[in-house]
Amino acid sequence: MVDQHEWSVRIHEDFRELEQLKGQWNRWAEDQPFRRYEWQRTWWEVYGSASRSRKRPRLRVLEVRHGGELAGIVPLYCQWHPLWGWVLRWLGSGEVCSDYLGPIAPACYQESVGRVTLIALHAMATGKSHFQDVSVDRSGTQRVGFHRIDWDGMKADDPALHAVRTQAEALKWALDIRPTESAWQIPLPRTWEEYLASLQPRSVRRRYRRLSRAYLDHPDLVLHVVGNQEVIGTPCDDNWQSAWNILVQLHQARRNQLGDQGRFASAPFEIFHRRILAEYLPAGRAALAWLEWQGQPVAAEYLLISGRTLMAYQSGVNPDFLTLSPGHIMSLSLIRKAIHRGFETFDFLRGDEPYKRHFGAKPTPLVRIRAAPPQVNARWRFTLWNWGRRSREFLRGMKVARSAFAGTATAEDLPAAVES
Repeated sequence: MVDQHEWSVRIHEDFRELEQLKGQWNRWAEDQPFRRYEWQRTWWEVYGSASRSRKRPRLRVLEVRHGGELAGIVPLYCQWHPLWGWVLRWLGSGEVCSDYLGPIAPACYQESVGRVTLIALHAMATGKSHFQDVSVDRSGTQRVGFHRIDWDGMKADDPALHAVRTQAEALKWALDIRPTESAWQIPLPRTWEEYLASLQPRSVRRRYRRLSRAYLDHPDLVLHVVGNQEVIGTPCDDNWQSAWNILVQLHQARRNQLGDQGRFASAPFEIFHRRILAEYLPAGRAALAWLEWQGQPVAAEYLLISGRTLMAYQSGVNPDFLTLSPGHIMSLSLIRKAIHRGFETFDFLRGDEPYKRHFGAKPTPLVRIRAAPPQVNARWRFTLWNWGRRSREFLRGMKVARSAFAGTATAEDLPAAVES
């Protein structure tokens, strides 16, 4: 007879096995575009299963059940690193830079799924578990274990994160949890005037009022938005390919001007987003926007939509029109459109750039957790990484001290943990 209080974990290595969970997966994702089945499946198809190397990434999606009932899905994959060994990461991580990642589970199970996940990973790494209430199906996973977890983009107040941390400490794992760049969100008021009036300090408020009066209703400025008509107010048709090309062109031109190769220099990055947009645009989960001044594209934005939240995911500006402040005008145009369309939040996503605070955004702290199980091989690799991290922080601190003494310190010199 099955114990109705028993937890079980099945480990999936093939996305085809997960098709039957798609409906529940997306219901629990709650319109969060980074967590949805389509986003994670497409990411794996482009970045994971397409690899042909001997130590190619391995899918490790955990299906968590409680008394036989599905309680959560933990979308992970295992990636080889020459120094750190096999590392478990979230699907969607890396250059795609997905935010708000974590277990896919209802609120009532978030903490429990976090605890059970860590117990299951402990069993995978050590080959045994001291917990009688959790059974783990390890079929097919014995040929490749893992040496650490590296989970980026989780909310600092995520209940699953708290449970993982507590359980890791109880099982004597090596643990490192530290803040990363925050995500920044604007709670939108009901009217555009209310929004402008809320901006602080006064100098910022005056500047954005001036830009608003000078440009937002100017006949030479036109905002184009391609997306689901019911959600964003503009029909989605074949025009999205043209909008996409404008975004890529402006993004690459500006990044190249700054000495950066730009996101779209990566072929997998562009392939991934073309596939995602083909699904997300008609469904009202994404939109593409570009701004024209006197017939010339001056700014573009790739938007994701999560319920009543409009997310600014990727942008580009025309380097020939920088004196126009095209990035600021684009943000103001999109925020005004979001208010008019009844959105409740505008989300700039991850990144601590000062302009986000000027637009009235508030930070949502995100963290990165790294942890290693109590195995000799895993521990020495983790110790090596930790030693390298502390050495880099020490050297960077010395650089800041020398710069401060010489009076040449800049914001880029501030200490930060960097992992190669």
